[in-house]
Amino acid sequence: MALTIFSLSILAVGFLLVLLTLQRRVPALEAKEQAFRFHSLRDQLQLLAVGGCIETGSTSYTVLMRMLNVAIRNPRLMKLRDMLWMAEAAKDTLSHPTFEEFQKDIQRHDQSVQKLAQDCFAAYMVMLISNDSIVRLAFKGVNWAVANWTALKPILVHSRALFKCVVPAHTEAVDLARWYSHKQRMIGAV
Repeated sequence: MALTIFSLSILAVGFLLVLLTLQRRVPALEAKEQAFRFHSLRDQLQLLAVGGCIETGSTSYTVLMRMLNVAIRNPRLMKLRDMLWMAEAAKDTLSHPTFEEFQKDIQRHDQSVQKLAQDCFAAYMVMLISNDSIVRLAFKGVNWAVANWTALKPILVHSRALFKCVVPAHTEAVDLARWYSHKQRMIGAV
């Protein structure tokens, strides 16, 4: 009996050590996964250019390449403030040309280029919501509340103002993630 308890204790300690080791490696693996996603999108864009689906001088190519180059940094290991700066910098690439000009240009291209643009915007959205549990929860909650907007409008308006005072970076991350999600849908809608 004592030998069995001792054996089970050794097994439990070993299992715990394996779990702790894996738990420390998960953020690094997730960071590599996210970095790989942006590298993959940039590689796909370059392959589409080589294949003649998009010209390297086009507005779409320039904007997508700028957005992807900004995001190539390893976002999973960044602090929320740095990530917000990066997402804002990528968003600012659409100030000249405007998003509407970019959208018109992207529609002139092949379906694979449009899909890549949608994937690029989706990758930014995922980057913003995957790194912080508060942002992820708020993003899901806001999307649900917007779907039920009529009944919840008074509550949302006041709670957003409160959250903006209490957790401004998280509120900004949710707003940016929603912006990228909206623009992703707009690219596919036309």
